[in-house]
This record gives sequence, structure tokens and C-alpha cells, in this order.
Amino acid sequence: MTPKEYLNQYRAIDKEIDALTEHAVRLRAQCEKAGGSIIDGTAKSPKNDNSAPFERIVDKIIEIENEINQKIDLKLILRKEIEASIESVDDDTLRTLLRYRYLCGMTFEEVAVRMNYSYMHTCRLHGKALQKLTQGERNKK
Repeated sequence: MTPKEYLNQYRAIDKEIDALTEHAVRLRAQCEKAGGSIIDGTAKSPKNDNSAPFERIVDKIIEIENEINQKIDLKLILRKEIEASIESVDDDTLRTLLRYRYLCGMTFEEVAVRMNYSYMHTCRLHGKALQKLTQGERNKK
């Protein structure tokens, strides 16, 4: 795995969490349309005899929420690892750029504005930062 792929894992997990959260919100809305509700993990069935679909939706919501919690735990672990990797870079400017890009999720344009550099210079610095990151990882081994 390249350093860039490694660093991009953090944002990928974040996007997965967002997608799962949106899915859970849509399922909760379906429950409400069916006349049921879910409050603090407690399900209140709709007032009809056909509550099996409702129960399946509630089970799916619980499953999704458990998956979200697992991904959040993984994200926290990965963040600590990435922060340690970024700290191995011996240049403050490059560390800042890597933090903005991979931990804050900024685009290169946003990083350039924040750091008061041109877009092209930011891209060059990014390449240099990735090289330093690779060198730092090699030195650990």
C-alpha cells in the first residue's frame, strides 16, 4: 500500500460512516411513515397486526448502528496511526499540509489557500511530504 493509499483510508472510513448514517436516517423515516417509532434504541410497533416488516427495519437499523460504531472505533485507531506517521516527517510545513489534506479532508485548493501557497506549489510540497513519509516508514523498519 502506498503512503497516499494509507492516508486516504481515514477519509474513506469517514465517507462510509456518513453513508451508513444516511441509510439509518432513511430507515428511521420509513418506520415513522409506517406509524412506528424508535426512541433511544427502543422500538414502538405500529398499531396494526402486520408488524413483521417494521421489526425487520428495526433490526436493520440496529445492525447499521453497530456497524457505524465499529467503523468509528476503527477510524479513531487509524487516526492515531496516521498522526504518528505524519509526526515522523521532519518538516513542519509538510506535516501541516498532510494534516490538512488527510485528517481535515481539505482539497489541494483549500490547503493552498490556508497555507498561502499556489496550487502548484502545494502539489509539489505534497509530493515531497509523501516521499518523506515513505522514508520515515523505511527508517522505522
